Order: sequence, then C-alpha cells, then structure tokens
Amino acid sequence: MAISALNRIRLTGLAMFLVTSLALAAGIWLAVKAESRGRLESVTVRQIGQLNETASIIPVELKSVIGDLDFLVNSELLSYYLTSGVGIGHLQNSYREFAAAKGVYDQVRFIGINGTEVVRINYNGGNPTVVADKYLAVKQHRPYVQRTLTLKRGQCHVSPLDLNIENYEVELPHKPMMRFAAPVFDA
Repeated sequence: MAISALNRIRLTGLAMFLVTSLALAAGIWLAVKAESRGRLESVTVRQIGQLNETASIIPVELKSVIGDLDFLVNSELLSYYLTSGVGIGHLQNSYREFAAAKGVYDQVRFIGINGTEVVRINYNGGNPTVVADKYLAVKQHRPYVQRTLTLKRGQCHVSPLDLNIENYEVELPHKPMMRFAAPVFDA
C-alpha cells in the first residue's frame, strides 16, 4: 500500500519531533547530571574541609584530656588517700569540683586495683554529684579497666568510642563514650 504524500509529511514531522525531543531530553539529562556532579563535588569539598578542621583539633583536645588525667593521677589528695586510707570525702569533693570546672567529662572515677569504683562523680548535665557508695560499680571485667591495670607509670589508655554501660546494660538513651584511664601508683 502506498503512503500518501500527506502521510509521508506526517511521518517525517513525527520523526523530526521524536529526534528533536530525544536530543532535548538528552541535553536536559546531561545538564542535570553535570549540575548534580557539581553539587556533589561542592559537598565533598566542604566535607573534606570540615574533616581537616576537625582533625586539626583532635590532637589539641587529646593533649588537654591527657593533661587532665595526669593532674588527677598525681593529685596530692589521691596520694594522701592511698597512703593513709583516709580523706575519701576530700577526694570526692576534689573530683566533683574538677568535673564542675571542666564541664566536659560525663564521669570522673577512681577505680581501685580490684576493679571496683572507689569514687565516681556523675556530671548530671552541669550539676556534678558524688555517687553514694552503695551505687559504686564493679568494673573489673570492662576492657578499659583490664588494659589500664597492665600499664606502667606515666602511660594512659584511650578506649575506642563505644556506648556507655551501667549495671551491665547499655545506657538509654545511647551515650557514646571514650574513656581515658591511667594507672595510679602509691609509691
């Protein structure tokens, strides 16, 4: 069957329309893809900048925390308590004042050689409190305690980031923790 001239014009027009539409769609797709790539590159550059900024802060912050740990380990009140067995109230108050002044530590603890807390201060959102003896916990099986007990004088342990555990259960709401610990020697 022969295609009439009118149908041929219609088919040619339809074919040109399809080719033009495909070319236009391809152009739009390429433009959107290029813009998305540009946005992705912009976000990536911004994130790398933020990461570099954070990475430059970490050594400074770690030095500060290790300095605080050294201060606590070498405290005259702690030394007095270890050699005399008295003065626990003064040590608790000293740790509470330290936590209040620093304002960044969720807990400040002194854990004995047997792995049991001797003193614990909970920061409580800016209101540091001494934890009563009956609530002090046994931490001997916690990796950070076991590792710290193997360290020499002047060394410190920095734990990996994990979730806080109280009474053998992960604390809710989840509270990410990084623990800094150093052994204490009484001589």
